[in-house]
This record gives sequence, C-alpha cells and structure tokens, in this order.
Amino acid sequence: MDYLRLSRFQCRRLIGCRRLSSRRQERRERKHQLWLNRHNPELEKAARREELFVPLETVREDWLGHTGPYHIRDAVRHYGVYEHVFGGTEFIPEVDVHIEYDNGHVVKRGNHIGPSQCLRPPNVKFNFGGDALWTVILTNPDGDFQSVDNEVLHWLLCNVSSDGGVNTAHTHCPYIPPFPPKGTGYHRLVFSIFHQSSRLTLPSKSYDRFEDRIFSTNEFWSKHSSVIRPVGIHFFQTSWDSSVTSTFQDILGLKEPAYDIEKKVTKRKQRQKVQTKKFNQKHSLVV
Repeated sequence: MDYLRLSRFQCRRLIGCRRLSSRRQERRERKHQLWLNRHNPELEKAARREELFVPLETVREDWLGHTGPYHIRDAVRHYGVYEHVFGGTEFIPEVDVHIEYDNGHVVKRGNHIGPSQCLRPPNVKFNFGGDALWTVILTNPDGDFQSVDNEVLHWLLCNVSSDGGVNTAHTHCPYIPPFPPKGTGYHRLVFSIFHQSSRLTLPSKSYDRFEDRIFSTNEFWSKHSSVIRPVGIHFFQTSWDSSVTSTFQDILGLKEPAYDIEKKVTKRKQRQKVQTKKFNQKHSLVV
C-alpha cells in the first residue's frame, strides 16, 4: 500500500496511533488559560515581586500532552528522518523516551554527540508502567558507503519491558558505536521506538561483519507490522573523531576509509596556475 498517497490522518489511523486533540481546541484552551492568568491578582503580585517561579517539568509534560508531538514531528521531518528511515511515511510521535549515555549526554532530536562519547550502549527509560513491551532500533541512514537507500544497524532490542528497561530486553543485534568516516560530515543516528502488541521472536543472526549490518527499518516494520507499530523517534548527529579508527580496526576488522571533496578545476583555472622554476627560465603550466 502506498502511504504517500494517504493523508496524515489516514496514515495515523492506519498504523494505529492514538488520536490527539485538535489544534483548534488547544488554541481555545490556551487563550482561556491566558485570560485567567492575566486576571489573577496573586500571579500579578508575584510577578511584580519577582517571586513567580515556573515549574519546567510541569511545562514539559503539558507541552508533550498538547503541541509537543506536532513540534517533534516537524523536527523529524526537517532532518529527513521520515524519508530516509520510514520510506516517507509520517506518524505523530506519541512516546517520549529518555535515552542517556554514561557520560550524561542525552539523546534529544538533532543534538551533536561525538563517537567517543557513545562507546557504550545508552540507558533507555520508558515513562510507562505496566507490562507493555517495546522494540528499540538504532540505525544510521548515512552510514552505508555503497548505497544511499540502506541503513547501518547499530543496535536492536526487542521485548523491552517498561519497568526493567534494556536490562531485561532481548538483544538481537549487539551495540556498536557510531563510526562516521573522516570527510563525510555529520551522520544521523536514529532511535526508532516501536510498541509491541505481543512478544516478538526474531531468528538468530550474526552481525560480526559490516555487510551483516546493512538494514532497513521500513522493511523490518513492514515484515512485523502485525506485532509492532512506531510510536517514538529520538536522534542525534555525530561526526568523525579519533575513536572511529579503533571501531573500524578492532570491531569491524576493516581499514578505516577517508574521504575528501574533489575540487573541479576548469581549463581556464588550469592555465592560470603558473609555476616559476628559476628567474632565467620560462614559465610552465602546472598540469
């Protein structure tokens, strides 16, 4: 089925996302709350005395419950994650997961984290109780050197419980740090969060070689669409540092590639490049 021909509301219903409140209703409620705040003498008095404190955690929870998912969707769309990871299919991220590496670097949406700061797998916390099960996939849509349509699989967990987190999950693909080659700029590392309706059983596979990690999140979702549905996206950007060399040599067993921008030299510029050998010799063209 061609998801690109469907409206965003049809796609949301098709993949099973919950129905969010309308933007018109949210604006009406926001205007009403602003009117109440402006006519509250206690708030005005506290503001004048500089004693008015805003609880940021409460603001964040309110944002995630109203306009936050739409803002997150716009950011994910801006970075091309929907196009390059989910084949162009868009959905409203319902679930906000806390993903943090050991050194305190939190994965948000588009922030930069170096490869040397991601050597160990992160801690994934779900803000949901109960017996819900999740699938966590970490891919790099910019990591395949031979094809722009594939992703590189860095981590795959299934049957992740809300209470136990990654410690009780089944690790189908072991974690590998980011390895953006030198000269390739910024790479996107995308955490795709899926909700499971039941336990997911995947066939065992070896991921020792680089070729074994060529992956497609969209194909994986299509294959297991009866069990999983996408509900959240977190991603960060990364670029080359010295730890990439060790990842290529020690983990992948490959020689580290390096890329450079090929500068196009026109014939006119080539004729203008003149090199002087000695003061008593004629000029020669550099070819």
